[in-house]
Amino acid sequence: AHRQNAFWSMHELIFSNQESLNAGSFSQFARMLSLNLERFDSDMNNAELRGEIARDREEGVRAQLTGTPTIFINGRIYPDDMTFLALKAYVQSQLDAIQRGG
Repeated sequence: AHRQNAFWSMHELIFSNQESLNAGSFSQFARMLSLNLERFDSDMNNAELRGEIARDREEGVRAQLTGTPTIFINGRIYPDDMTFLALKAYVQSQLDAIQRGG
């Protein structure tokens, strides 16, 4: 999809349907986005692109990512609620700790 200037559109479809993805989901999304299906299928089977995906996945494994979104604050995985208020409180607590020298 990225090679057809539809990265973010595909991204939104994948994330909004992540609980029900299956082997045909990506082709279905490509059709929904009116992508060139022949090119899309070719790209999906491209060894170079599969290598890029494998490297990206391995990077996530090394970083101990278990899902998305994953947020890092000061080099640590933020393990709590992903609401704005919870994130704001956590960041503030980290800033307070830095100011106290800890």
